[in-house]
Amino acid sequence: MVHNGIIENADELRAKLAADGVVFTSQTDTETVAHLVAAAFAAGADDLEQAVRQALRQVVGAYGLAVLDAEHPDRIVVARNGSPVLLGVGEKEMFVASDVAALIGYTRQVVYLDDGELATITATGYRTYTLDDRAVAKSPSTIDWDVVGAEIGDHAHFLAKEIQEQPRTIERALKGRIDERFATAHLGGLNMTVREAREFRRVKILAAARPATPVSSALS
Repeated sequence: MVHNGIIENADELRAKLAADGVVFTSQTDTETVAHLVAAAFAAGADDLEQAVRQALRQVVGAYGLAVLDAEHPDRIVVARNGSPVLLGVGEKEMFVASDVAALIGYTRQVVYLDDGELATITATGYRTYTLDDRAVAKSPSTIDWDVVGAEIGDHAHFLAKEIQEQPRTIERALKGRIDERFATAHLGGLNMTVREAREFRRVKILAAARPATPVSSALS
């Protein structure tokens, strides 16, 4: 399973699965969803599509999912809610990605999923549907390579682009905020006095990392 997003009720689902005897090997919300799919099979789900739908009906949060099963090696089931997912339509091959840039060089035909939609892809095609298994008609769109090429510039790929742009990005972020004369910084939005700021003893900087280059899965 590949997952981008945050499952907000993961702790609640994890506790329920653990009470049913499930043994976890990590603390990730992604593993929780994988066990939900497995539990759906154990409860009698007929196929991978049904198992994924049953699992996701219990989930609250954002996800862009790609699910594979050793018992169904001919297909990938994908789902979107809050995190982008798109399909690439090739010649007797299909792709799944989170960004159109990942499909450069493979196909010009893409299908965008909307929130609450799923798709099953095989080497020869795709089917799109909702959580309650209602069919959704989706037609491929043609990628404008000129636009994508302008975004990536002369770089080999987006990962190289982001790495090489880091010095300029940091410079732009700090510009106008560093006061060299008084060896201090101006941070807008804090709205506090100097005395209040001096009372802090610790500052934690938290961030959510994302892949610099979208990863794609393919069936051919």
